Amino acid sequence: MAGDVMAAGGSIDFDGTVGGSYLGGGGDQTVRGRIEGSVRGAGGTVLLDAAVGQNVTIVGGGVELTAGTVVDGNAYLAGGKVRVLGRVAGDLYVSAQEVELAGEVDGDVRLEAASVTVSSDARVGGELRYRVEEGVQARISPQATIVQGAVELEPRESGEGGLGLVVLRVLGFLLVGTTLVVLAPATIAAVVRGATPNAAAALGLGVLVLIGVPVGIVVVGATVIGIPLALVVAVLYGVSLYLAPIPTGLWLGGAVLRSRNPAERGNAVLLFLAGGALVAVAGFLPWVGWLARLGAITFGLGAVALMIRDRGRVPAGG
Repeated sequence: MAGDVMAAGGSIDFDGTVGGSYLGGGGDQTVRGRIEGSVRGAGGTVLLDAAVGQNVTIVGGGVELTAGTVVDGNAYLAGGKVRVLGRVAGDLYVSAQEVELAGEVDGDVRLEAASVTVSSDARVGGELRYRVEEGVQARISPQATIVQGAVELEPRESGEGGLGLVVLRVLGFLLVGTTLVVLAPATIAAVVRGATPNAAAALGLGVLVLIGVPVGIVVVGATVIGIPLALVVAVLYGVSLYLAPIPTGLWLGGAVLRSRNPAERGNAVLLFLAGGALVAVAGFLPWVGWLARLGAITFGLGAVALMIRDRGRVPAGG
């Protein structure tokens, strides 16, 4: 393929040669082959087994760069468990709960995790800088090759995130949002279009959804026959809470760049990146970050609810 590849779904298995970049979002992803550009992926588990001409940015519950993976640029990885078994020609940045390095990195390595393991097969051409939680000892094999030495950074208290984690979480949100906007531009534009003249209504309806759905889940789950339905709704509700700031970001981007039409895919991506970055960064501000996140979630839920309500209306006399 000469251009870029964009994929989304519950399970993605891509194997091929791409002249541009790969952008994917889904539950489970496997990417094989040759990607001349960059790889950007987000999902439950993401496995990369490919040659990549530029950079790699992956966020997921489980992330693995296999032994056959070669990245000509830098790699930025974040997740629950991250394994790096392949080769990175540039620098490697990882923020995770658990990280294992058993591959080769020609440049510097920066690891932030609750648990860090550097195996005997690992080779770092530059400097290894790592940070683990307070009271945790990193496992670095004496047989590992670290050309410029290893430096342990000041430990953080358990559960405290660092700047690297913040950056990767912001990138992950922008990646997921961009994928959704690219794959469903008309739907996302309809959500924003309905909320633009009714911002107060969207916010109010969002409060009702935010509070009402959990109450409904508890009520339905109280009956034995309703437990399966309650579980399904609970999962969908959790996904909705994560995705809700996406239409908020697009709406905010439209407010900043009024000359752009969100109905066009290219403009929608630009508007989301502009507004989504503001939403994501605001969510990490001290003291008021939680309020910004809550507002973005509430408005997004309300905007979606407005669209569903408007589409469900039957014209008079129809």
